[in-house]
Amino acid sequence: QMSLAVVAPQKIPELKKYIADGFGSIPNRNVVAPENAWAYSVPPYKEGSSLIPAEKSIVEIVPIQDLRQVTVTWPVVFASKEERDEFRLNKPDNFVASLLGHEGVGSILSYLKGRGWANSLGADSNANLSDMVTFEVTVELTNKGLAKIDEIVSSIFSYIQMLKDSPIPDYVFDENLQLDELQWRYTTKGKSGPYAESLAISMQEYPTGLAVAGPRRLALRETRSSLINDGKPRMSFASNEQRDIIKDASKNLINKLTVDDSFLTVFSKSFEGKTKQKEKWYSTEYNVRPISSSTLLSWRNCASAASLGLAYPRPNVFIPSEQGLRVKNQPRQGDERARSFQEKIKPIPPP
Repeated sequence: QMSLAVVAPQKIPELKKYIADGFGSIPNRNVVAPENAWAYSVPPYKEGSSLIPAEKSIVEIVPIQDLRQVTVTWPVVFASKEERDEFRLNKPDNFVASLLGHEGVGSILSYLKGRGWANSLGADSNANLSDMVTFEVTVELTNKGLAKIDEIVSSIFSYIQMLKDSPIPDYVFDENLQLDELQWRYTTKGKSGPYAESLAISMQEYPTGLAVAGPRRLALRETRSSLINDGKPRMSFASNEQRDIIKDASKNLINKLTVDDSFLTVFSKSFEGKTKQKEKWYSTEYNVRPISSSTLLSWRNCASAASLGLAYPRPNVFIPSEQGLRVKNQPRQGDERARSFQEKIKPIPPP
């Protein structure tokens, strides 16, 4: 179960010797992974046996700092290792999060800010475990928004219903791939320690050859060999079929974002003195209670996205390409612009 990643400036033969000397004596006990005993068979949240009864519940927490926040969480449980691996390679959560978390015209955040209910909004996957992840939408609330949590959550489900009812435009997937590839191509050099740690984790999760690219690039299912053998950036999907694979994976994830499979977590100082439970390790005060049937019904019958002014993000025409600069008129020989930098700084002899 051990993986080892070494990041150092020495040459490969020298690093191999260091690794053999330092780690070669560690025995291989040929044991199975501990999670094999429970992965894909034990529900992560179960009434009576887990701290939080997930579905259709609300957790009210008293934070240490003055924080007003609501998070809608959906557990995404995988039925098999193959399904889990497909999710890692396709990364549908990146594409869905970009839609729920965008901040432009027609976004959930734009709608909430217009009513003075929210300061910020983010969407992402979390709790990355062997057989499950959680997908979350988090809203930082204003004082006014704290009293409008039901309406805020309803607007989130309105946007999700739009994702289910109308096809997601192809440009959404194309732009996400382009931006991800630009970020990959121009990543700044970080510290070697965290990088080595991330590689060691990636080696446990991705196929051989994708330890570096696996957690950092999108659409890896059909492009594994080309990613290994070709360092050129991708500014489009390899084929329409590849885009369709991502679209289907995103649709499957969106279909799991239902009212009945969600639970809420609310942080606020206003719960102080009103809680009945205390967490064992950090003594955090909290409540867990079921969401009322009337509230769940209102979320299932939420308003249409169009009636709230919600819409897909507009195409981003400002994403740069990898085509390079195009010079309309090439400077001619003898022209001042054709001189090299060294020629330009060369002193001119006196007359």
